[in-house]
Amino acid sequence: MDELTDASPDTPVAARERPSSLEKALDVCESLAAAPRGLSVTDLARLLRQPPPTVHRLLRVLKRRGFVRQDE
Repeated sequence: MDELTDASPDTPVAARERPSSLEKALDVCESLAAAPRGLSVTDLARLLRQPPPTVHRLLRVLKRRGFVRQDE
């Protein structure tokens, strides 16, 4: 791998502008890191401008992998 790029020149504009699942997951982690008291799924979805089911799915994976924890 010689160099990293966001997208090749042949990638459609719509595909380049859509964040990947990895980017969305990192956005979740960064947002939670900036909120010491935590955030609800609804608040996190609103902050990230993502649908709540998407945020819930990301949180489920991040929790299973030990990157986030859920307060009961």
